Amino acid sequence: MKVSIFYDHLQEAVEQSSLSMDEVVQKARNAGITGLEINLTCLIEQEKQISVLLEKYDMNISCIYEFYDWGNHPDLAYGRKHVDMAKKMGVRNILVVPGFLSNEEVNSLRTAGKEKDSLYKFMSHNKKVQQMKQNLQKLVTYASSQNINVTLEDFDHEAAPFATKWQLLWFMEYVEGLRFTMDIGNFVYSDEDAYTGFELLKPWMVHIHC
Repeated sequence: MKVSIFYDHLQEAVEQSSLSMDEVVQKARNAGITGLEINLTCLIEQEKQISVLLEKYDMNISCIYEFYDWGNHPDLAYGRKHVDMAKKMGVRNILVVPGFLSNEEVNSLRTAGKEKDSLYKFMSHNKKVQQMKQNLQKLVTYASSQNINVTLEDFDHEAAPFATKWQLLWFMEYVEGLRFTMDIGNFVYSDEDAYTGFELLKPWMVHIHC
């Protein structure tokens, strides 16, 4: 098992202490942490600096994540750049947050409730969800050719149509090759049992946030 830490959290540690980034990374490495979880835009902007840290402390990047708005802006150019950066840095998993629903759509999602059949009906008829699905399938196809996993997590926001176990299962079933990043805490946001979500989605799981 490999243990990673969010690069954002290392930056916060620097801000909250008198330590340098080198000193913070050294402490993480001494604690047995060998990987970084990092935002795509941040990695692009600080690629040289981060590459030096990785080499110096014999660490790697475990996952690159990014936020998108595919329901409103379905262009995939940055998504392909996401995959290309993962390939360049030797990263196997990327995490995509494909977009959010409007307040009106969130109300409709609430009306659909948490029953699988009614929820699947909403997911199959909502235009933004359908666009997210189409983009995910295109990105998964592209990433698969590079031996990279595209993942969704149980995101902790009511406007995310991939927050609950049935929402996530819908994406896993309708996007061939999509994988799951399990976030143990985020299921609590949706008032769902993490173990139930784990059991349902573990056939697709390749990464975990604790």
